[in-house]
Amino acid sequence: MEVENEIFDEIVDDVWRKIPRHFQEEIENVGIVVEDSPNKCNLGETKRGGLLLGLFEGYPKTEPGATYFGVQPSKITLFRDSIKKVSRDMRDLKVTIHVVLMHEVAHYFGYNDEHLCVMDRKLEKKLLKEYENDL
Repeated sequence: MEVENEIFDEIVDDVWRKIPRHFQEEIENVGIVVEDSPNKCNLGETKRGGLLLGLFEGYPKTEPGATYFGVQPSKITLFRDSIKKVSRDMRDLKVTIHVVLMHEVAHYFGYNDEHLCVMDRKLEKKLLKEYENDL
């Protein structure tokens, strides 16, 4: 799917505002960035050799010492080219960004990929209905 970078970034900002308030209030010392594509080091994070849509790097909030003074900030990265590649239309793009952002936020709160697999599918189904009017 083709979409200008500025529009993609606006969607990310809009999706961030839709993240439940209690998550936003609990997130500390985490940057959210958008990059075009993952680098070779990031690609080592994929277990299936597939597209890397997003990545959480840092310490989960649940890990002892995660808020320790002097610890580098954690980072959530969304990979624009990968997300656009799996999106068919604008609604799908918004849903994918939303699911990926929530997935990475959940990693910050200590969830692993096994737990998130089911949660991602439920969220995607719910969001497809919510974003239906955006077509």
